[in-house]
Amino acid sequence: MKRTVKKRTGMRSAAALLAVLMAVQSPLGRTGAMGMPQKNQRTRMTATMSDAAAGEEALAGLLEERNGILRVEVQGVVKAPETTWNVELYPSEEEDASIAEPAFGSLTLPAGDGNTYTEGSCELTELPDGTYDLRMEPENDTVSYVAYEQKGIRIQGDMVSIRLMNDAPENHGYGESGAGSRIGVLAMGDIDGSGAVDEDDKEELLKLAASGQVHDDLFYDRADLNGDSQVDLADVACFAKYYKEDVRTARETRTMRITEEEIHTASASNAEISQGTVEQLFSGAASLTLESEEAISGENPVTISAEFGSGKTMAGFVIDPVDGSGNTIVDGTVSVETEKGKEKVFEIENGKVKERSLGRALLEFFTGKEETVSQGGPIVIDLKGQTAVKKVTIKVSRTLGNTALVDIAKVEFLGDMKERIPEPEMTAPERVQVENGDASFTVTWRRQPNVTGYEVTVHGVNSKKNEVTQIFQTDKPEFRAEGLGDGALANGNSYEIQIRSVNGAWKSPAAEAVGRPRAASLPPAPENITVTSRYKGLSISWKDMMDTDSYNLYYRKYGDSQGAYTKIPDIRENRYELKGLEDKTKYDVYLTGVNPLGEGPESVHYTGVTAALDPPVTPDYKRINVEVPGEPVTAHIESVRYGSGDYKGEYDIVDGNYETSWARIDWDSGATYYDLKKAPIVSFDRSYEMDTMVVIPDGEQTFSYNKAVLYYWTDRNDIQDSTKNSVAGVLEKKTSNNKAYYEFRADRPIEAEAVQLVLSTADGNSRRISMAELKFYYYDSLEDEIMDLYGDPYHVSLRPDVDRETMGKRIQSLKDRLDQPDPVSGELHPRKEILETELANAERILKDGALQAEILAVDSKDTGNSDSHITFKGGLNTYQPLGVTARAGETVTVYVGSPAHKTGDGTRLQLVQTQYHGSSAAWTRTLGNLKAGANDFTLEALDHMDLERGGQLYVVYTGEAGREQYGVRVSGGTKIPVLDLSDTKDPAERLKLAEAYVNGLEAMVQDMEALHNRDHQDYSYDEKNCIYGATDIVSRYTMISGPSDQILEGLSGNTAAEKAAALEQSMTAMDQMVELFYAHKGLSTASDAEPHNRVPAGRLNIRYQRMFAGAFMYAGGLHIGIEWPQFKEMVNGKPVIADAEGRYQSGSLFGWGLSHEIGHEINEGAYAVAEVTNNYYPLLAQARDTNDSLRFKYEDVFKKTTSGARGKASDGAVQLAMYWQLHLAYDMGGYNFKTFDTSKEQLENLIFARMDSYVRKPSSAPGAEGNKLKLSGTDKDNVLMRLAAAAARKDLLDFFRHWGMEPDADTVRYASQFEKEERGIWFANDENRVWQMEKRNTSQETETSAKGSVPQGIIQYVNGENQVNLEISGDTNVWIYEIVRCERDGGTEKKQSVGYAYAHDGEAVFTDVAATANNRVYTYEITGYDKWLEKTEPGRTKEVKVSHRGDIDRTLWTVSTNLTNSELEEPGEDHPDTYVQPGLEKMVDLETEGAVTTFTGSVKAGQTPEIVLELNQPELVTGLVYTAAEGTPIGKFSVSVSQDGSSWERVPVSADTFTLEDGSQTVYFHDGTVLYTYDAAFVKLTADGQGGRELSISDLSLLGQTGDNVEMDAAGMGRLMKDFAINGGADGVIPEGSIVFTGTYKGNPAYNVVLLWDEKGQIVGGTDADGNIQAESLILAKVPENGLLGEVSDGIWIYYLPEGTSLPEHVRAELYRVDDAETLKGQRTVSSSLTITVPEQLPELELDPGSGPAAGNERLRKRDGLGGRTREGEKN
Repeated sequence: MKRTVKKRTGMRSAAALLAVLMAVQSPLGRTGAMGMPQKNQRTRMTATMSDAAAGEEALAGLLEERNGILRVEVQGVVKAPETTWNVELYPSEEEDASIAEPAFGSLTLPAGDGNTYTEGSCELTELPDGTYDLRMEPENDTVSYVAYEQKGIRIQGDMVSIRLMNDAPENHGYGESGAGSRIGVLAMGDIDGSGAVDEDDKEELLKLAASGQVHDDLFYDRADLNGDSQVDLADVACFAKYYKEDVRTARETRTMRITEEEIHTASASNAEISQGTVEQLFSGAASLTLESEEAISGENPVTISAEFGSGKTMAGFVIDPVDGSGNTIVDGTVSVETEKGKEKVFEIENGKVKERSLGRALLEFFTGKEETVSQGGPIVIDLKGQTAVKKVTIKVSRTLGNTALVDIAKVEFLGDMKERIPEPEMTAPERVQVENGDASFTVTWRRQPNVTGYEVTVHGVNSKKNEVTQIFQTDKPEFRAEGLGDGALANGNSYEIQIRSVNGAWKSPAAEAVGRPRAASLPPAPENITVTSRYKGLSISWKDMMDTDSYNLYYRKYGDSQGAYTKIPDIRENRYELKGLEDKTKYDVYLTGVNPLGEGPESVHYTGVTAALDPPVTPDYKRINVEVPGEPVTAHIESVRYGSGDYKGEYDIVDGNYETSWARIDWDSGATYYDLKKAPIVSFDRSYEMDTMVVIPDGEQTFSYNKAVLYYWTDRNDIQDSTKNSVAGVLEKKTSNNKAYYEFRADRPIEAEAVQLVLSTADGNSRRISMAELKFYYYDSLEDEIMDLYGDPYHVSLRPDVDRETMGKRIQSLKDRLDQPDPVSGELHPRKEILETELANAERILKDGALQAEILAVDSKDTGNSDSHITFKGGLNTYQPLGVTARAGETVTVYVGSPAHKTGDGTRLQLVQTQYHGSSAAWTRTLGNLKAGANDFTLEALDHMDLERGGQLYVVYTGEAGREQYGVRVSGGTKIPVLDLSDTKDPAERLKLAEAYVNGLEAMVQDMEALHNRDHQDYSYDEKNCIYGATDIVSRYTMISGPSDQILEGLSGNTAAEKAAALEQSMTAMDQMVELFYAHKGLSTASDAEPHNRVPAGRLNIRYQRMFAGAFMYAGGLHIGIEWPQFKEMVNGKPVIADAEGRYQSGSLFGWGLSHEIGHEINEGAYAVAEVTNNYYPLLAQARDTNDSLRFKYEDVFKKTTSGARGKASDGAVQLAMYWQLHLAYDMGGYNFKTFDTSKEQLENLIFARMDSYVRKPSSAPGAEGNKLKLSGTDKDNVLMRLAAAAARKDLLDFFRHWGMEPDADTVRYASQFEKEERGIWFANDENRVWQMEKRNTSQETETSAKGSVPQGIIQYVNGENQVNLEISGDTNVWIYEIVRCERDGGTEKKQSVGYAYAHDGEAVFTDVAATANNRVYTYEITGYDKWLEKTEPGRTKEVKVSHRGDIDRTLWTVSTNLTNSELEEPGEDHPDTYVQPGLEKMVDLETEGAVTTFTGSVKAGQTPEIVLELNQPELVTGLVYTAAEGTPIGKFSVSVSQDGSSWERVPVSADTFTLEDGSQTVYFHDGTVLYTYDAAFVKLTADGQGGRELSISDLSLLGQTGDNVEMDAAGMGRLMKDFAINGGADGVIPEGSIVFTGTYKGNPAYNVVLLWDEKGQIVGGTDADGNIQAESLILAKVPENGLLGEVSDGIWIYYLPEGTSLPEHVRAELYRVDDAETLKGQRTVSSSLTITVPEQLPELELDPGSGPAAGNERLRKRDGLGGRTREGEKN
């Protein structure tokens, strides 16, 4: 095989070297015709020749002059009815229809009987060059064939053949590769005519077959697949061939087109033509049968000849036999006359051309075996290049049956030899199997040869609803997926899996599979259920739950405890509209989830009230625009002006009709972004004084309003933007008839002739605002006069300027007025109850004096406005507890006082209500803004759970820090204990406050049930849900909002004082922990802290919350959720005591869970990795500067950092170690609990403090002009690498690469401006850091260094194993070694870290396991690191070639045998029906704790001992290893394989009797010439003729594929003594004096090539000015029977150079493989040889083809002492 070679560029090293041009002269390489037989193959293959440059132009010119032909050949190989096919050919879409037109034809496939093959064909002629799509359909609809389609058929003036069968070719003697891969399949079984063979067809067929009756219908005809007029099991068996099989299209076969007209003369002599014509034979149109009068022989030959009108340029031709004929050519000659008159004769012997190639000659000479061929195959005439042929003569001197007949199917003329090259072995993963688990799947596949690993791509939607594609690497043929991107795998979701083999940059085609994780438990109870009222219905939605396929909804009338729940099953979405209920009725609702395991637990019960058509009832007291009977508009309305929105009539919003309305599809109608045209403007008939409005939304309004502003005009005739006035106010949502409406109360009364109320919804996603009715109310001074009785904003004293008597009269007058109804509506004041309370309060103060009420001072330092620099402020809140809990529906009055505000003024305070024990989705709501004076609020239900609703109240300050003063008093609700230690530092004062709080807690807990039963009788008492259990504890950084009972239970001590002390200590520990965390985020309270580095004002709110499914605790918006049993742990912390350097002494900063959730809240989002980086904080809280105080093991960490594997570690704990190592390497200012007094010290000593500070202010990071820190436009990994480089001021990319990360170009550029970190900080651990701090700045700093030393490594390797043992020695200060595997690949060296080894006095041992790659030469680079993490100089070992035998993983194997021994167990309780033989596992368990285990047993005389290995998955098996370390070994044996365990095939073996050496022997499936590979699920070892004797088996191993291999023999190099003629000179010669290198290879010569390299990484032989390599190569293989090259187990290669070529001192061989022999696509190195020294004096060699292994013949004759190595620059 000859190859043209050019210098390779980039990754395509020696790309052109790998072009496979069969036996055609070119600058490098030649292959003799060789290959491997394939078993059980019955095929007619076309052998062709590759184009050579000399003939390409002539051939191309010939083809351009003519149109092409498409020939479709169909072969019937199974029993089936006769079918006529319509054949249609259309130009592909991209083709110009004006050039190429459709072509049509038909063919008939005769009925088949299953024994004799039938054929039909069709030719479509005169086809212009182009690309076409083929479609074939049966002409009649009574057959069940599926239409056949094939796209992209190229026509180029030649004849293209498409071959089809009506069954899979491999079922009829064809291999899966080679010929079988070229044949398409016509599928049957489309019973229903749907165009596919599917489940519906199967059902229909089984139904018809089971009935046993004949039906007169189309379905029955189509179901009769074999055409025997009945539908039975035979048809079912036939159907199974096609059911669920992928569509298989044919591969095009190209031949030269020669028409009958171009054959000038044609003749046959000495025989009569009984079928066809000679012209038809040579044009490929029909077969030819000749009959002689007597048997054809050498004395009575038959001759057929054809002469062409002009010379036909071709590379060769194939004489095809007629399949199954006994009259095919065995002996004869073929003579070819060229256009120049030269004649070449090819002798045919035993059905093949006798001409001997160099490859065959050498193979026979070296092996001593002559090639034998089967008869009746295609005869390939190879013209060795493009040749203009004038005449072809075929003389037949013997046929297969020695008959007087000769059959020839056709003669195909070939333009090139491409067809001879088999399909490449793409080593794509095969036999892919997926095992689905809980939120995981494991995918396995068959191990592939010639690869270095595998790439697994997973695509799908993860548990966080994100669609992710992620690539993973593995060096084993299995992969377990548990996570994807930023989330876990979600049960029930489908994940697309693609697996590729990899070898360097090369990747195979993908094998595809689908993973679908399945739940291992029942689904969780549905959560976050929302119930919304509808007319006679309820709209119910809920959280989309994990592990849930569907939902069941249950409901009944509320309170109907005896009534049954109605069930709505199989709801597939997370919402449902429940209809047909009674109106104005309360219902009890709950849900369950369902998955394949069953129905899960009930959710919490929820309630909902159905709505009626009745509108909400709103007050008419003092209403201006009352309804006027018979009028289309309410009173006093003059007009309504709409600038935008949807409406029908002018008065839709003031007509008293709730079915008419105005709506705007927007989230804002002017309250946030004002525009005159956004909302309706209502004009009155005159000016009115008003302060209150009511807006009723329409029935479709689902979004709530949260903001309103009132604009007004004093002149209704001058309404424009410039004349408007505005007033703010309070917008309050209310309900009536289970419908919402809103009341707006202006901060002051206005006088207006026109008004415009503008609104906003909660956020930009709530895009709808509507008004069904607007109601306006006269200003009534009664409320203001009542409020004016008081002398302070908190209503604890009366006005001092009014005397007692006058005040009494005034109060009585106001009481009388409050009792007076509105004269128009007859209604009393809508706030009568609240105002009566105010008057009663005033009377009490008048009688008893000022009230001693508690006024809460609002802390104006606690404001979110101070936290604009905080990147995690979404996890904090600035709630200030009011010490009050209140029920949903309860009205509370909040009094606000401020020196800077008068009553009625707006303030920067908001009132927040919460739900005690709430859900993460519905636990808080801002009720509204507070004004100075009294503010009344009615609490809403925040969720629909059928549990007690209500919770703590809070006030929030929204102004600037420290700018304003406010006091607050609450009237209503119930007081609860609150402890505020945030501003108290004095220990005694803190203890005093804590003790008072504990006393209050104990009192509340004691009285709680009684209080509940008194006040909350609508729900039975439940200590976990009673709102009186609520309490708040405030510290500097946190607020604990929890259950009183659990807080008390969590406090140690018996007395209140002891518990108070424990509580105070715990809160101190809480602040200490958060302060530690903030320090590592660069946040400080120190005065020198820059604004972006100041601690936040907001607090971490640790709340008692209801857990969602799978949660123990959780981090949510504004809070951290903790459940009942865990809450006691929130008060059991103990402050950490550390020495001045930060060494831990005592204390405990809570458990992992709390700090884990705090980590989620404060995680730096710029580089955060969920469930990883947040764990840095609990690690800080728990680490004690020891390796055993961590959540990960450093053995696992170092295994990752020295694995060379890209991508993150699969274990999140190990991932965390990367961040921790940055802390260990650069935080050298103290131990873990070291604190710093200033922000400057903090930033100088903590790397993450600097990193997070740079996130908050990137401009503060170091960086040269034009190379500043940039955090946008890249992923989190690159952000982390850039931040770390900036913070360390070091190039840390080596560190991150050890962790499997790959920086982008911008990251490399940014990091490169810093000094490279030379230390091996990927080996940092806690105790190492402690050692460094202790030894720093001492004399031991230099005494303990190993820097500059060089380790030594000695290799111990046992041939055939896949592991290399290293014995390492070095400096005694070395602490740990890193081992790097080095491999030469072409001119470059590849390095991969493969592991580490701890040193003891400088010595270590290490074992490298080559899990995937094989037949490679490695050296090892060993670098030591001392405890300073400084590295030694790298040491290098000698070469080792790892060639393992390919042991197959035995994890899943099952052993069975008929051998028994005395341990045989009779049937018993555990196995009542069977005998059991213990100890069988000893045959496959290797060694157990270092000891060999052996099974010994026997069978009776006359029986045959058998051992069966059930592999439990198909494997490719090439041999076995038998070990008998003790006892009696097996002697004569045989091996069989099976796919099902019942049908066995005996395989050839390299030896049939075990003759053990060292107790073991390896046996290959080899027949002396070919190494066979079997696809087996069972392997049976039979001890032939050894019944009646004990046999011992210590171990059985099976061997798989080992991949390609190359070896170079030092004795096989030298100078050629004389010219060596290749193929008798037909292919040129290797000239005398040439420098020759030889060796062996294992692989496929069609896709392999050998190249030699020197020690400098240069190609041996060098290159010329054009980059062509100055060397040539032969790669030799055996001629295959079917014309295709196959795998070779012992091929020979020759590499030769011109005489005088300079030689290097050392050479080595590399073997390459490609996917495409012409384009060189997929080039990769698959094997390498050991380096060999070139001798000073080269021996002289002679290549002698010989004729066989005669005695005395030598394969290479050599004579020493002639010539020698030529140094560069010297002459020979």
